[in-house]
Amino acid sequence: MILVEGDVGPYQLQAAISAVHSEASGFEATNWREICLLYERLHKIQPSPIIALNASVARSFADGPAAGLAALEQPEVLEALENYQPYHVAQADMLRRSGNTKLAAEAYRRAMRLTENEVERAYLEARLAAFESGGV
Repeated sequence: MILVEGDVGPYQLQAAISAVHSEASGFEATNWREICLLYERLHKIQPSPIIALNASVARSFADGPAAGLAALEQPEVLEALENYQPYHVAQADMLRRSGNTKLAAEAYRRAMRLTENEVERAYLEARLAAFESGGV
């Protein structure tokens, strides 16, 4: 557990989030609840749709994809990030993990349309193809 006390700024909180990630031996060992708490605190002092997006991803791993989707689909987040490709990638992953393959496929396709990077597009196409064929 990373202890962050007293008056801290956004850089200290971002460093603490990174520290929680780095002290975990792997993805499964990551303390997602602590990361959620740190993102909540960060968002209070530096409100941002990007911070809300990152917090929703952490929430999806701490409390399940439905909880992450609920946070992700807040109107202020959705409106601000409607054309932000990482938003749709996060949404697609949470929908896929929740079993909603139809909406997940739509979100993957939206993310593909929003990227100009061929490597990202190829990765997203592979993710979509894999889960549509039952591989992911």
